[in-house]
Amino acid sequence: MSGNATKNWLADYASPRERTEQLQTLERDEGKEYRAYGVHSPDSFPMLDVRDKHGNGYLLNYAFLRQVKYSVQSSPQVITLVFSDCLVTLEGSHFRELLHKLQEHKVEYVQEFNPQKWQKPDEKETVIDAMVVTTFEKV
Repeated sequence: MSGNATKNWLADYASPRERTEQLQTLERDEGKEYRAYGVHSPDSFPMLDVRDKHGNGYLLNYAFLRQVKYSVQSSPQVITLVFSDCLVTLEGSHFRELLHKLQEHKVEYVQEFNPQKWQKPDEKETVIDAMVVTTFEKV
């Protein structure tokens, strides 16, 4: 492997300093309007940050995303992300754009709506009303 190829491969992973800067951005965004998901820049860390309405979360590597099940015709709409060690099920509305961004691995975070923290978004905005993370037991 040439030095250039190694450098490009390594560039896909954020340094600890870059990840700290990303987390500081997350902290600054806490008081702003609700957004169900955020799209990462092309040079950011290849992980999905899954945040519940209480501020707890999981950082899940896209490399372990095995499939995405979805139903955008139902009400509520449902997306289930099947990772090698857990399932993430999202329920809400207006999931089409979110689904396309997940397909491209461009979603940096998804977060559940908390009515005590944010005002309800506009009716046409993506909202994640419920989120369940189910981890698989090791056998």
